[in-house]
Amino acid sequence: MMIGQSLQAQTLAHPVTLSLARAQMACDFTTGSGWLNGRAVPLDAIFECNRNTPAWDEALTYTPAGQLRLSAKGLRVEETRRNLLQDAFAPAAQTVTIPAGTWALSCGPNGSVALSGDVMGEATPGQARIFTCDMESTLEVTPLGGPSWFQLEEGAFATSPIETDASGGVTRAADRVVALSPDWLDLTDCNLAIEWVQEQAGQTAQNGVHNLLRWTTSGGFSRLRAGTATLAQIRGASGTLAMNSGLNDDTPLGNHRLALRVQGDMARVSWSASLDGAGGAIELSNPDFATEVETATLGGSQGNEFLNGTIRRLIVVAGGEDI
Repeated sequence: MMIGQSLQAQTLAHPVTLSLARAQMACDFTTGSGWLNGRAVPLDAIFECNRNTPAWDEALTYTPAGQLRLSAKGLRVEETRRNLLQDAFAPAAQTVTIPAGTWALSCGPNGSVALSGDVMGEATPGQARIFTCDMESTLEVTPLGGPSWFQLEEGAFATSPIETDASGGVTRAADRVVALSPDWLDLTDCNLAIEWVQEQAGQTAQNGVHNLLRWTTSGGFSRLRAGTATLAQIRGASGTLAMNSGLNDDTPLGNHRLALRVQGDMARVSWSASLDGAGGAIELSNPDFATEVETATLGGSQGNEFLNGTIRRLIVVAGGEDI
């Protein structure tokens, strides 16, 4: 996409367009395109990923350590997980002992994986077997039909596959995606929109929070978030929440959009109809936000409350501009 063309942002309840030449910052993660002050730049000139391990997707597409996990779907952001199975990309029958907890067994295409022993069941491609053990348990894990990979990880949902060797027990680090410089986020005058794919149920969020965009100031942290609520939580200079507004329902699965506009003595958070069936907005007068942004993190925080989903687009223009 060339500068000056319109990006179909669809940030609110109805589709809208944005001339990229007017954007202070824009990331279209679905096409791998970035812009700063109307100029095309690589995405890694705007954000860096501090994940210190490689990663794969379900088709076993490889992303090296330290690189953004990009696809036509967008930017994937996941929490850290550990795969206990041996030779995960060459599945073979094995016995595994696990501690008490909630676990997810998943597998790739061309087969399935059966569980026996203390827990029974089967995982198929795209349909993980989620189970809870009240005590240490021994499992017989048996691939059926030749799945391309399999994974056993602790958690209430499955994540992307992690390659292991004959020893098993390999950890994928979290995708911590950090702005190289957050100068584009001006809390006195901005219009920001984020579009994401909610891939895990809101009630599975750590501490009830799926971070979308989180930033810090001298007053503490602020964020746009999903999870058990979808809203904006923005702090004033004193450190107290100046805005704590939005929806108080579990975020449904699917493609959603959230926007924040700050201009003069008004701040407004708006959301797409995909979140509540109607779409809407909440305004705040005289917001007095803390404005000296020090850091900005996409899809997570320092080490927890990750989106475990995909961010499609992030766009920021001056507050007087429409998105």
